[in-house]
Amino acid sequence: MKAELEKVRLLLDRAQPDADEAIKVLSLLAEQGNEHWLIDHFLGIAHMVKASYKKAVVYFETSLTKHAENPHAYLQIAKCFNALSDFEQAERYGKAAIQLDQHLLEAWMFMGEIYRGQSDSEKAIQCFTIANKLAPKNHVIAYKLAGIYSEKGDLKKAMELYDIALHMQPNFEVARAEKDKLYTSFGRKSKPRGGKYIHLCFNHLYAKSLSDMLASVNEEYDQQHLLFVESHWAIEEYKPDLSSNEHAAWFNHEYDFPAIINRCLDSDVDAIFVHGLFFNWQKKLIKEIGSKKHIGWIIWGGDLYNPIKIKEPIVDIVEHIDSIHSLVEGDVEVFKKHYGDCPTFRFGYPYPGLYGDIPETIESNDRPRIIVGNSGDYSNNHIEILEALRTKKDVRNYDILLPVSYNLIPEYENAILKWLNAAGMTDCVKLIKNFIEPDKYRVLVDSSDMLITAHNRQQAIGNMLLSLYSGNATVLKKKITVGEKEQMNPTWKMLKKYGLDISGFEEFKKAPSIRSFLRKSQPQKTRNQQIIINEFGLETRAKDLVTSCSTIRERITEHALVN
Repeated sequence: MKAELEKVRLLLDRAQPDADEAIKVLSLLAEQGNEHWLIDHFLGIAHMVKASYKKAVVYFETSLTKHAENPHAYLQIAKCFNALSDFEQAERYGKAAIQLDQHLLEAWMFMGEIYRGQSDSEKAIQCFTIANKLAPKNHVIAYKLAGIYSEKGDLKKAMELYDIALHMQPNFEVARAEKDKLYTSFGRKSKPRGGKYIHLCFNHLYAKSLSDMLASVNEEYDQQHLLFVESHWAIEEYKPDLSSNEHAAWFNHEYDFPAIINRCLDSDVDAIFVHGLFFNWQKKLIKEIGSKKHIGWIIWGGDLYNPIKIKEPIVDIVEHIDSIHSLVEGDVEVFKKHYGDCPTFRFGYPYPGLYGDIPETIESNDRPRIIVGNSGDYSNNHIEILEALRTKKDVRNYDILLPVSYNLIPEYENAILKWLNAAGMTDCVKLIKNFIEPDKYRVLVDSSDMLITAHNRQQAIGNMLLSLYSGNATVLKKKITVGEKEQMNPTWKMLKKYGLDISGFEEFKKAPSIRSFLRKSQPQKTRNQQIIINEFGLETRAKDLVTSCSTIRERITEHALVN
């Protein structure tokens, strides 16, 4: 009998099962007086294949009289009743299967489908969530959950789950097609009177503060701002939390680019804002949109200065730019000098450490600290700063920290380490290569005494504001070199314009000691904090964005009427 049952199993496991041949073999075994429960179980499966669901139920029930604690039989009966549209019985037998075996993945997935069919999304999610715990690498489960969230209208969560499914199975074309549809639907529920705008940003620390600011604008003003963040890391292993913004979602430029373009070009969108211009996907997107939509460039600094520095201005991209956005008037002047006139608007990011819950616990440290630069990029000119520090008679009284968690290439790291070794400063200088979360960075800055930068471009504005907010000595160059020409540092001009207490790198180099340069006073700290809150806080920056968008929309409308 064992050989015959194995033959039946193979007949029923085929891609195209041979139910009739299986029934012949099983019937012969029964006629011979064999009463093994598997005979009835396999007869039930064979009749399911033939869509004879009522007969199948009878055979499964008979098998249970011989082998009562068989969860698979209960599950098959549940499937039969589901096929017969008797959902009450299907649910009953499905639950019985789970009671007998809580690790039966197929049963949890079946029950998820049952509840989904009954529009009970919460119970369906519970079932598929348990299934996911049993099989965390099963892309189909993530796909099913995505579908349920999509039906609920939670498009953001659905996108995240489709991304998970596609990460596990990149060729899962059905999931990709469903995800593409969601981009088209994302943020289409309403058309606010103040217009609709799309922001495109890469995966960076500031995507978090941008998301928070846009969520605030969507809540407080009659505008709708959608945020799409490209998923590739700018900072290793760092992924900003966008959960507080229902209109923020991730995308992968390698797969989702056509869907993003289509969403940008939808008739309900008034303008597109590209945050930073560093990546090929951003430049390709600008070219593809062209003159079909208003495109605003949110200037970061390096994206403006680096092409000019290497004498390769991005003229072919800028010709499609309709407005530029920056807090730094000097950056606007640099843009206009190299690219010509363009409508200009005020825009800045609220630094994550300066709004919301600010940590109160200050890290204790026996030795005073100095923070040098804000990233691993060579444009920080770390060695130039270290050269200046080396001349100070009290330099060895300080811990000098270089946050270099992103944009650090091995060649530049080796150059810094080589310099430190030659200067004999390896004991007091530390490269911080692990990314520091905003709250922890705030604690680090609060417990330090000085921030020194020496970029020849717009530089670390958020870091400087954080340092000034903490009452630290904050050092930057008064003059920088752009395109081989010396000019006033735009960041210096901006911070001075607001009355913030900054110090010149040129003066710092002349100081005999670090201590002589520290001027930490409570009145100045309080004044700095008030200026920063008034001029650079989340509410101020949100108002700047709203005002800019209102003006842009008015100009678009006027242009349309003229034409």
